[in-house]
Amino acid sequence: KIDHQYELSAPESDPPMKMQGEGIAFFNMDDGFYEQLQINRVLFQIEDGVEIKVPISISLVRETQQERDAKIAAAKEAALKRTRPFTDAERKQWVQALAPGSSSVTAHRAMSELNYRNQREDPVLAQALLKRAEISRDSMKSHYYSAAARYDESLKQMAEDRRDYSRGGGTVKRTGNPVTTASRLVVGQILAKSRERFSGFEAVEVKEIHERNEVSVQSVGGHGRVERVNVSLLRYPPDTVEQPVDTRPAPRTRRVAPKPKVVVNEPEAMEEADSESETDAIRIWTDKTGKFKIEASFLAIKDGKLRLKSADNKTIEVPLAALSEKDADLAERFQKESEAAANPFQVVAE
Repeated sequence: KIDHQYELSAPESDPPMKMQGEGIAFFNMDDGFYEQLQINRVLFQIEDGVEIKVPISISLVRETQQERDAKIAAAKEAALKRTRPFTDAERKQWVQALAPGSSSVTAHRAMSELNYRNQREDPVLAQALLKRAEISRDSMKSHYYSAAARYDESLKQMAEDRRDYSRGGGTVKRTGNPVTTASRLVVGQILAKSRERFSGFEAVEVKEIHERNEVSVQSVGGHGRVERVNVSLLRYPPDTVEQPVDTRPAPRTRRVAPKPKVVVNEPEAMEEADSESETDAIRIWTDKTGKFKIEASFLAIKDGKLRLKSADNKTIEVPLAALSEKDADLAERFQKESEAAANPFQVVAE
């Protein structure tokens, strides 16, 4: 018979903790087993001046030989079920349960059954699990990816990468190249961010793109707060990770330079042609601060606003007072030239 009473304390832990307990046990010295054991403990935790008590109870009762034999028989039967080959009927049933049209409960039950069975090569089931992962909620994606890797060794690396980048808060095992500029990122893109308090990287989603190579990111799945970080803390994921958005940069619009007009031995006509070409040409317009610029051609000044035509054929308006002094003077000169060049012949009757 073992009877004990004790107290353990850890005053230096954060938060400080203490545990008190008592118990009694009956040990059979002939066969070396406990016949019975009962331990009662109370865990004390002090945080912000408040003491929290957590009761803990541990009980043990020795099995009879009949109960022991029944458990051994059940374990052997379960082991045989795990190792026996899949039947065609079972495989068909699991594939149907994992199909996009089935409920999440049915699919989860099928995945649990497959995880219970011994790992083996079965590409058909692996593909079914992989497709289910792509349409599942963020919290379930990682489980389906892990299950798919168990049934196809060739999918193991891809499944592990996608599992890591489908959940927030954990450490990703692999990353790609460093991110060098925010201008090539898009909102919704999945990246890896250096963990500040821990080593390694975690999966994050781009929420907003700022100036000076800064972006706002949040852990994948919407966990945690949105952080504004420099791109130097970010890396691209491996190529095996699918992005939820198109990450290709927008194609740059090609500008076609106007064909020069050639006039021979006519200086006045040449001067007029040069002026027209300068007015219609696409140039860079800058605001007063120098921060904002646009490539566009001059259209007109109306109601104190400069109207421009961008390289992608969009009409832009900007207050003349907001332009740099140089560009404001140029716009007024272009306006005077366009007014002076107006056709004086007006049709009054036909």
